[in-house]
Amino acid sequence: MAKENKGFGFNGELTKEDGKYFITETVKGIESTYDLSAKLDEFLNNHVAVSGKLETAIEPIED
Repeated sequence: MAKENKGFGFNGELTKEDGKYFITETVKGIESTYDLSAKLDEFLNNHVAVSGKLETAIEPIED
């Protein structure tokens, strides 16, 4: 059986406003905000794989 894959990727700050999730990306100094809740609605009632990653800053060791 043939399969079709659909997906999306964002790399930015996750926020929640009025019960909806948004993600704000900054690319080449230009900030763009996307409605992550609306994007996820496109995948309702389907089998999905979800992953996440949290990026944190690590302070350097001072001499």
